[in-house]
Amino acid sequence: MRELEAELEAVAEMNDPRFEELHRCYRDVFSAHNAKGVLDVIGHDTAGPRIAASPSPAPPPTEQHAPELTPQVTVTIPVWSRTPELADMAVRTVDRVWEVARVPTEVIVIDNGSPHERPLAASVHRFDENRGVATAWNTGIHMARAPLVAVLNSDCLVEPGWDEALVEAVTTGRRIAFPYTDHGDDLGFRQPDQGGTSGWCFMMTIAVYREIGPFDERFNPAYCEDTDYWHRAWERGIELSPVPAAHVTHFRRTTASVDPHYEWLLQGHRYKYGWKHGVDPLRAPPYYRRDIVEYHCRGTSLVAPT
Repeated sequence: MRELEAELEAVAEMNDPRFEELHRCYRDVFSAHNAKGVLDVIGHDTAGPRIAASPSPAPPPTEQHAPELTPQVTVTIPVWSRTPELADMAVRTVDRVWEVARVPTEVIVIDNGSPHERPLAASVHRFDENRGVATAWNTGIHMARAPLVAVLNSDCLVEPGWDEALVEAVTTGRRIAFPYTDHGDDLGFRQPDQGGTSGWCFMMTIAVYREIGPFDERFNPAYCEDTDYWHRAWERGIELSPVPAAHVTHFRRTTASVDPHYEWLLQGHRYKYGWKHGVDPLRAPPYYRRDIVEYHCRGTSLVAPT
């Protein structure tokens, strides 16, 4: 790019048709340096942009709730309860998983140093501080005893059949499966989240997780760790499949939104994602343009009522 600029500067005149190309080069270089400046501020390592960080070592367990049966699915839930209301919501999320479970299940909660704690019907592993979403996901998956793992936000409520539907989806193909949501608008479970994907609830096999690698912890504390992961899965030809029979309500009570600077973090991580994959960070990720193929369960018993 710099060699091209030097050549154009040497020959370009105001009426030369290459003068506009010189301006384009200036704009591209300026945009690249601007993006790099944003990434430098938030601590991006540009030396190895396509290598995902290794998961952090697991902390010792502080609470235990071990199911008697060998689990088929591990449900791992990251928790950061900054308010008593969020702590109560985490309790409801965990209790609901057990209430409607139709397959042998274990629940692992990774608590990111919550100031408000509640007893939880799960194996709870607590960090002393907020280590971030990607670290919590990697840690929970690393501890899983089951061959399948579901990641669930602490502000979600699962509906009967959600586990069976997602299990069928991920065990009949090489895919990551996502539920339908009601979007909190009382219009029913009519569609999946944006791009047919969601970071607040998804399921995959441990084999698929190992193929893609761990979530990139350079996106801690939050934002775009899921976007980066779906991009890496898409590049490998792994399906990103919404499952209409899996219904999960997402209340979208994010803990980050109470921080007045969260928009800065979100914007910075958009640039980090763009820099890592060589895409425009201000446009929809390229996997949004794929043909979204839903997975429709074979058994009618798996279709939960709306």
